[in-house]
Amino acid sequence: MDPKATYIPALRFSFLTRLYDPLMRVTLKEEKFKRKLVEQASIQSGQRVLDLGPRPLNSGGLDTWMRQS
Repeated sequence: MDPKATYIPALRFSFLTRLYDPLMRVTLKEEKFKRKLVEQASIQSGQRVLDLGPRPLNSGGLDTWMRQS
């Protein structure tokens, strides 16, 4: 099967793909969500965290947020 035939770009249309991240940032409040998630995890120095998110899709870098807190 041809991968291009089954690929559906973000927001369904290729010309909208460049708007995906800004739109998600505004509508999903990603920064607020990640901040709350890191706070609730209460990760202490020396503890290990297993990040199961797929790397190509991880545009926000939750691991970076955890290191900064």
